[in-house]
Amino acid sequence: MQEKGFVFPYFHSIKKYIEFSFGENGFGEIDFGEIDFGKIDFCEIDFPILTEITDFQDTVKNEEKKLVPIEIDLLGKCGKNILLLGECKFKNSPFDKTEYEKLMDKIKFIPANQPLLYIFSLHGFTDYVKENAKNCKLISIEEMYC
Repeated sequence: MQEKGFVFPYFHSIKKYIEFSFGENGFGEIDFGEIDFGKIDFCEIDFPILTEITDFQDTVKNEEKKLVPIEIDLLGKCGKNILLLGECKFKNSPFDKTEYEKLMDKIKFIPANQPLLYIFSLHGFTDYVKENAKNCKLISIEEMYC
């Protein structure tokens, strides 16, 4: 049985140790049983090890004490600590200023101490987002399938 996991952030650092192929569904496939993790220098990986990856949906009180729903597409934890937050936009236009500002508003309600912020976008990012999202890793479709 093949083990599956979230390896995108690690891929560039471990690809020299593995054989990677695209499956019939177009997604990358890795046989984890063949990876010799003893050979991997995890010090060269600038990304936390995550023990749980999920999404986040909740209703919170905003500054005006009104209940508002929030949703985070990707929430990565190591134990109880939230280390990564991500937003995924797969639409026919670039991730824009409005979406970026909404994301920044939502993450204020997440109990995390300086998490890594990742934004995945099918059609890239507007110039505003590229210039202002210095605290985020912007990932285009090309980078997902490099």
